[in-house]
Amino acid sequence: MVITCDVTAFTATGDTVETSIGSVTLPSNARRILAVGVNIAGDGVTTLENTMGQFRVAINNLDVTPAKFPIAGASPIGTDNAHTIPLHAYPVDWTGIGNGTVTFYVTMQRALTINPVAQGFVIYEKS
Repeated sequence: MVITCDVTAFTATGDTVETSIGSVTLPSNARRILAVGVNIAGDGVTTLENTMGQFRVAINNLDVTPAKFPIAGASPIGTDNAHTIPLHAYPVDWTGIGNGTVTFYVTMQRALTINPVAQGFVIYEKS
């Protein structure tokens, strides 16, 4: 057994509209997804701004509906500095996912001036 992590590329979040931020295709020997998460980052701003939202996960060969999670570390952004929400992995136990495609969607609570980008990640076990 090997535990590994794959990530999507950083993609603009689209603010208050659900936006796909990419997919990860798992190898055929992937046995179980252990955790999922999203990393949010953005440019520095000149005023305080609250960053909240949610992400959703869909897998083409396994029904995990609704699979919605809050974006962790929803906190105000400081002024004139880059911002990253602290990374948080949500534990799951999803099996039967070999060759599956895991797609991540992000919806932010409000339009933001930081031009947020997001990256989805999946931690999984393979043989």
